[in-house]
Amino acid sequence: MIITAEAIAASAVVLLASATLWAYLADWIGLAIAPSPILVMSLAAAAATLGGLWRRSTRDHASLAAFVIIVAAILAWLLWLAGPDSLPPGTGPDLTHHLLLIGYIDQHWSLPHDPQLGAYLGEMLDYTPGAHLLAALAGAWTRTDGLHAVYPLVALTVALKSGIVFLITRRLVGGDASRVPFAVASTLLLLLPRAYFIGSFTQHSFLAQVVAETFAVALWWALIVWDSRPAVMPIVFFAIVGAATFLTWPVWIGPPLVVLAMCVASRRDVGAVDRAKQFTLAVGSIGAVAAAFTASRGRSAGIVAVAGYVLRPAPAVFGWAFLLVCGAGVCVGLFGRRTRTIPLFLGAIILQAGALFVLAQARGAATPYLALKMVYLAIYPLAVAGAVGVAAVWQLVFRRAKALRHLGQGGTTVARGSTSVAQGSTSVLQGSTSVAQGSTSVAQGSTSVAQGSTGVAQGSTSVAQGFSPAFQAALAWTLVGLFGIATARGVAAVPRPTPTLSERLLQAGRWARAHVNPGCVDYLVADSYSAYWLHLAVLGNARSTSRSIENDTYEPRSALVRWIEPGGLPYAIAEDFSELPKDIRESVDVVARFGPAAVVKRHGPSSCAP
Repeated sequence: MIITAEAIAASAVVLLASATLWAYLADWIGLAIAPSPILVMSLAAAAATLGGLWRRSTRDHASLAAFVIIVAAILAWLLWLAGPDSLPPGTGPDLTHHLLLIGYIDQHWSLPHDPQLGAYLGEMLDYTPGAHLLAALAGAWTRTDGLHAVYPLVALTVALKSGIVFLITRRLVGGDASRVPFAVASTLLLLLPRAYFIGSFTQHSFLAQVVAETFAVALWWALIVWDSRPAVMPIVFFAIVGAATFLTWPVWIGPPLVVLAMCVASRRDVGAVDRAKQFTLAVGSIGAVAAAFTASRGRSAGIVAVAGYVLRPAPAVFGWAFLLVCGAGVCVGLFGRRTRTIPLFLGAIILQAGALFVLAQARGAATPYLALKMVYLAIYPLAVAGAVGVAAVWQLVFRRAKALRHLGQGGTTVARGSTSVAQGSTSVLQGSTSVAQGSTSVAQGSTSVAQGSTGVAQGSTSVAQGFSPAFQAALAWTLVGLFGIATARGVAAVPRPTPTLSERLLQAGRWARAHVNPGCVDYLVADSYSAYWLHLAVLGNARSTSRSIENDTYEPRSALVRWIEPGGLPYAIAEDFSELPKDIRESVDVVARFGPAAVVKRHGPSSCAP
């Protein structure tokens, strides 16, 4: 049965997925992307989902409270990490590239179609635009822009994804008094491999990938619901969210499709025709969107051979506790009908990673980039497996305790029977001779022994009765609470990432773009990725120019040298004017000031060939 928390989570996912699909459909048929109508239609789709599931749902207040707390806590933590500006804290060129496409949608409310825009957008011209459409829409809905909305959007999807992991675990643990605390434990397990859980966007700026992870985990939830009770509703959900997954980060659509095929093929209690119809419904919308996208952007298939930096898996990255607990949980999942989607989903991820590795090797890629990226998705079934495995051991212990209780009750019955026999023997023997009276003493001794056995058995029963469902839940919450405290201490020790983007640099860059030649601006900043962002995303310089291609353009030390020597570019954006060398401060005029940041102009002769 669906619970209310699942109905709320599913409707939230449908809101995001339908907004992505409506925006892409509008652009595909040649209409402008209109944020307000898309919001109305997406809210309608979410409301229909909520209404349809709510009527079939059961009330579970503990699960609903836990789901809300998880989502709110993760969201608050991630927003705190970004600082007061709420700009993306990541580094690397990928951040700027994503912001280029978001900025284009913000300005034109359409996707780029002109091949000449490749000079400005590069590979983003053919990139799947789901996350970028959502960011631009969220900016319009909140009366900001895509740049300011993208990080809160990503943080929201990560928080929602954590809540869905909780719901999946709760469903797979089964009907036990302690299933809610163990479901909470699965979200705590996600905090152990933080480099994969949040490092993907707080450090490496894999924004589209992270948004699509929420869709992929939601697809897994839908498969679990369908596998427990085949119906049309989870298939329709799979179709909508699966299409949005492809538009956001198509690499993640493979494992859910593999698990869907295996689940549908194995359900012999459903007719072959019905299974074929439901499978076609689920896959048809994904195939239609994939065909429409690849027909207009044929070069997008080249993503499978791309290279770049990606975290390599190692025990130190995950932690031995995570690997041992989750590995044992996967083994537990192999032997349960309820939990079979855990090894299926994990196996599909490994299978696709292997295929991507072989393809990368065949194309001569220096790094199996996408194969290694599959690890980012694998942490979610691993976390669920770990919590399910611990819950299985927990339930086994208490089943043994109940067995001891029944054994104690049986001992009580035997002891009581022995007492009755001994008492009867005493009555007979009391009418006998003195010899028999001696036997009476022996029988009375037997009675005392039997009564002692009764007391021991009753004590065992009392101990066993102490393991009630309420006691089990309280003890489970205590253990999960201790684990949560230990995990929170590790999380609290993680410092805020040093941002490469800031509001003051953004204001200085926008002023420079409006008042001077953007190609004649240098960058006196602390980080080369700040300069890269200013040059391309804020000032709007083309990526294909010789100056944009030259790495020296963005190197902080090289920029300082250029401004100590005469005859360089006429303007520069300084991140902190007071921190510049004295030789530079005394040789420039401040033409605009934004807190510590400034736009400065060189004294004397200058040169510019943008």
